[in-house]
Amino acid sequence: MEIGAYIGFNVEFSALVWPLGALSDHVGRRGLLIGGMLVFAAVYGGLAVADAAWEAYPLLATYGLYLAATDGVGKAFVADHAPAALSGTADSAFSLLAGGCALIASTVAGVVYERVGHGVPFAIGAASARLPGPSRCGGNVARRLHLACQGLRLDTRASGRAIQHARDQQALRDAPRSRSLQTTQSTTSGRIGHLTGQTMRVYRGTPRRRRFLRRLLLALAALFLVVAVSFAFAVWKLHQGLEEVQAANTPADRAVVEETAGGALAASSPITFAIFGVDRRKGDTAPRSDTTILVRLDPRRHTLSQLALTRDWAVPIPGHGNGILTWAYHFGGAALALETIRAQTGIRPNFAVEVDFDSFRRTVDAFDGAYMEIDRRYYNHNTGGATNYTDIDLQPGYQHLRGAAALTFVRFRHSDDDPVRIARQQLFVAAFKRRLDPITTSTHLYELLGIATSSLKLLGRHKASEVEILRWIELARSIPRQNAISVRCDVIPYPKNHSWFSITPSALATCIHAFLQPDTTAATRASADVARPARPGSPSTPIPPSQTIVTEPGRDLGRYQATARAAHLRLYLPSRLPVGAFTRDPQFRQSADPFRVYRVDGHRAVHVTYSYPAAIFGNAAFGFQAIAWSAPPILDAPTASRTFAGRRYDLYLDGARITRIAWHDGGVSYWVSNTLLLALSNETMWSVATSFRPVPKE
Repeated sequence: MEIGAYIGFNVEFSALVWPLGALSDHVGRRGLLIGGMLVFAAVYGGLAVADAAWEAYPLLATYGLYLAATDGVGKAFVADHAPAALSGTADSAFSLLAGGCALIASTVAGVVYERVGHGVPFAIGAASARLPGPSRCGGNVARRLHLACQGLRLDTRASGRAIQHARDQQALRDAPRSRSLQTTQSTTSGRIGHLTGQTMRVYRGTPRRRRFLRRLLLALAALFLVVAVSFAFAVWKLHQGLEEVQAANTPADRAVVEETAGGALAASSPITFAIFGVDRRKGDTAPRSDTTILVRLDPRRHTLSQLALTRDWAVPIPGHGNGILTWAYHFGGAALALETIRAQTGIRPNFAVEVDFDSFRRTVDAFDGAYMEIDRRYYNHNTGGATNYTDIDLQPGYQHLRGAAALTFVRFRHSDDDPVRIARQQLFVAAFKRRLDPITTSTHLYELLGIATSSLKLLGRHKASEVEILRWIELARSIPRQNAISVRCDVIPYPKNHSWFSITPSALATCIHAFLQPDTTAATRASADVARPARPGSPSTPIPPSQTIVTEPGRDLGRYQATARAAHLRLYLPSRLPVGAFTRDPQFRQSADPFRVYRVDGHRAVHVTYSYPAAIFGNAAFGFQAIAWSAPPILDAPTASRTFAGRRYDLYLDGARITRIAWHDGGVSYWVSNTLLLALSNETMWSVATSFRPVPKE
């Protein structure tokens, strides 16, 4: 909201500075200066008693009216009282004096602000504005400048009168005798004192200009009023919405507040959120948490770490015996889920965020979705029979994913396991983070506020202010890719129920440490190990792979050539692939074509799907992507770059594991992506990526 208030201040100043300056030419400077200082006093008086940030925002916007009424008008006031020949010197002297006073006043106000309190300097400013006003002070300064140059001013006035008198006499001699008195008056600039003994001025068209100026000022005043009222209403509405989102109105909400940590946080303190994606189905009296993610923002280290906890994690649930994590939310809501998490991990979040799937979909749509790569074909059509799962229909490849499709993608789990779904969720979070920006947030403020108040809860020991929330959003947006760490705990099947998972104490300790103390240098070290620079004078060679084979020279050559013709794109063909890899979809081996030709927002694209035998969760997919887009968002900010065999490769890592290796050629971007669970080693990814060669023409 600080940005919005500052924008409102500048818009108001820009809209009113010229009309008020023009008005001062007709009604006088003194009245406008006094009025401006009264506005100044009112604003500073309001800031002195304001207790909440939202109360200060309308005052800051109104501050633009004071500046518009005093900035240009004050300079003109000085010029009115200064000799014409020294108007520049007078203005400079006045600016120097005003700047010096402002420097002294700002220094004193800063000391008082820090030592006494925020309200005192504003109260002093408001009181001083009611003392001998700027018109009197400005007049005194101008008069002193006037006295210093009195002799020169008298000479200037005498010269001006002599010149004007000569011009009037010449005009009278040149005017025809048959012209009417009014015409003669107009020709001599309205002066006929030499003919009639008195002076008269005639302004042709002046009433029309005055009416236009009056209407313009009224229109601008009305516009200012509408803007000010709208801005004040928006600030009030935002404050009310945040109050509603954070209101602990029920015993369940108050229990969540008690399970969160501490009081108000310093701006530099790390903050942890527990985000619960709630599955509220029609008729359910006790919903479950379909998703549980811990997110930690650390302003000092400038890191964002997220730890996704599998819903099927077998844990002791306080008061309910052994079960899985999602049951904790089902039995006792977010409060019991937080207690369970704290008992198992020792982590006590500062805030709990409860969000349902409809608000997730609407929020994603408000930011116009996210660009991300889908690893394979996802399809299910619910017929109401035994497979009572959500409908989904997604093709593989890099694409623009919007709300409904994004929701089905992150929730999908009926042909794989929860750890794979967690990987999809973290992949989407990373893609969606790139969509966060202040412009989109401000332009969809009302929509986002409506989503929040209808289906979101933000609960903690203290209520977050608008300033804090904006600071969190900006911090999350500004964190570089290599400092955004996704943590997943290694799981094993639970012995008593193979649909559940267990985490060993050592594996749990490892992922908790990685979450609380993310290693931002792991990606740099890993990329240096895999693609270490060649010694000067020696050719670069990749590290010998441990999982690759040399494919047959003609394998898939015909398919690649046909795909290149269909897409009108220059494609590359790999000469090395991991052992056991096949050019096919791991789930739809017969019905899904691994070579897909399509468009992404008008950009020609090709995606090739490869199946790879994963160790625990069955076959996984990795892929090759080509798109006629020189800078797709997914390739922003690579972790490292290296040139090998005359080609530059960009490496993208999540922690110490390579997720993607990309290169560019003639405005087309190419990359190889790892599996969702990063089953391919760094050496294998490097060996496969560097083996791609241009597809020869037929």
